[in-house]
Amino acid sequence: MPGYSFETLEVTTQRVVFRFRTSAGAEYTVEFKSTGYVFGEAESWADACYEFSIRLQKPPVLPASLGTQIPLTIAAIFRAFFQEREKIILYLCETDDRRQLARVRKFNRWFAEFNRGEFLKIDGIIHDPEQRVDYHNSLIFRKDHPMRERVETVFNELIQRFNAEK
Repeated sequence: MPGYSFETLEVTTQRVVFRFRTSAGAEYTVEFKSTGYVFGEAESWADACYEFSIRLQKPPVLPASLGTQIPLTIAAIFRAFFQEREKIILYLCETDDRRQLARVRKFNRWFAEFNRGEFLKIDGIIHDPEQRVDYHNSLIFRKDHPMRERVETVFNELIQRFNAEK
């Protein structure tokens, strides 16, 4: 799978960080930050759960194209991250600028395009009527995850619990 080359900047139990540069000179980091606390200490698999984020560290110096190299690179980084089948990604869609629906559509399109059938994605929406915003979340893990059913159950229960509290 072609894409930009990437490097691993940091690997700890709390964070895994990759970096890549585009042909237009932009620099991105892709970070996986430990978020097991979301599911509680009782879940043995929670320590393998990481929040996923993409950050533009340096804007492009040349006009950027709308090519496919960035999504290809992110897909390759996902595969590198998921070499351990127990890992789980919690995707929390950014809502600060109210453009979360565009982000969710793009993320879903990328997932559908680059998933070769080896990953599962479970979506959940937490409704916040006070802030008048929907928080879009996804849990992504390998189909052969040893705790697959429990992971799905706990995520769905968490979403239901948050919505019941609102």
